[in-house]
Amino acid sequence: DQAVNIYDRLLHLKNATPEILTAALRGAVLNRSSDQGIPILVDRLLGDDDDAFAAALRVSREMDENHAATTAALAGQLPKASPARKVRILDVFGSGDGDIAGPAALALANDGDSEVRIAALRAVTRMNYSPALKVLAQLALSDDEKLAEVAKSSLAYFPGTDRNVAIEEMLKSDQATARRVAIALIGQGGLDKPVALLMKTAETDSDESVRVAALESLRDYAGIDEMPRLLDKMLKAQSPAEMHAAESTLTALCERQQAMPGGIAIIVDAFCGAFKQAQGDAKLAVLRLLGVAGGPKAFDVVRAA
Repeated sequence: DQAVNIYDRLLHLKNATPEILTAALRGAVLNRSSDQGIPILVDRLLGDDDDAFAAALRVSREMDENHAATTAALAGQLPKASPARKVRILDVFGSGDGDIAGPAALALANDGDSEVRIAALRAVTRMNYSPALKVLAQLALSDDEKLAEVAKSSLAYFPGTDRNVAIEEMLKSDQATARRVAIALIGQGGLDKPVALLMKTAETDSDESVRVAALESLRDYAGIDEMPRLLDKMLKAQSPAEMHAAESTLTALCERQQAMPGGIAIIVDAFCGAFKQAQGDAKLAVLRLLGVAGGPKAFDVVRAA
């Protein structure tokens, strides 16, 4: 084929610009069958020429008809590539590539160069490679702050519902640190229906910091149905931190309910009832909440106090 011959000659042209090199490689690869074209691509991935490597990656993104074979070829080069090239290869993988490239990417997430590990975590997340969730949960607790943050973000936004199981398993951990991370992920949107789990954690977890984290995460989710339990939690708080977190969440709830017809009246009635039984700092907290709620009945209680 005359066109293929021209592309092949251009591939070996000395001092060719990156643009010419990419165009020649594209033509040489795409005008051949996959079993003939992909080895040419791999050859450029293995070579020392950075321009040829970059051209091979660009062309690999265009291999729609032979996407699976190309993805397998790229994944096969990961163990041989330098750290910088590993990162660039990992960036090519996307949705649907998990079955082929997931194992190779996950292997790089466990140890080694930090930037490679980060790129691997992002790749397995884009690929929706569920076997990576256990590793993501472990690395979310890493002493490497950057790695931990990427792992947390990957868990929070992992496609599909498998992440729910991983996050809920973290909440069952014996380590308070793991449970706090799970609460933070839930607060970022890690679960589709977070309220019941957050409320249960706020009421029953053995660690104060976890209970406080759960109360703080409820700020954006709690509604009128959770108000009585939050109010009870504030009145019976085991520490000033818990009381403050419960008050803060009730304040946010109250502000949201002010836009709901009739919603604020229910809250004011509850706050007035709580004021009668509250003691010490809790009584002051209820007064502040009545000030937020507003209205004649609330202001009468505040003035009388």
